[in-house]
Amino acid sequence: MTVSPSSWESWAPPLAPPVDGGLPYDEAQAIADDWWDTEPHLASALQWEAWAATLPPTLPVAQVATGMQSVSYGRAVPGGDLGAAITRAACGGGGGADEDVLRVIISPAASGSHTT
Repeated sequence: MTVSPSSWESWAPPLAPPVDGGLPYDEAQAIADDWWDTEPHLASALQWEAWAATLPPTLPVAQVATGMQSVSYGRAVPGGDLGAAITRAACGGGGGADEDVLRVIISPAASGSHTT
């Protein structure tokens, strides 16, 4: 069943078109068609996860130097668009759906490898 775009677009990541580098509109629509009616938060999280998977990783690192001591560290969540997409996917999946998102993404059936 095709879901009306107006019902899910406001929850979606940037879409291509019109945004260059956004999640392809057809892919976002397919996710909405599969999940929006029954699990809108999961649909949104899957769209943000799909977009995050297309973004290059960013490794923001900070360094503090005080005389003889120097400490470097990175953030737990990457910065830039990738970090925003990961954070938004986590928020969009609220209520335990994050675990469902991971299960959908890494399930044996989804990856094509099956165990018996």
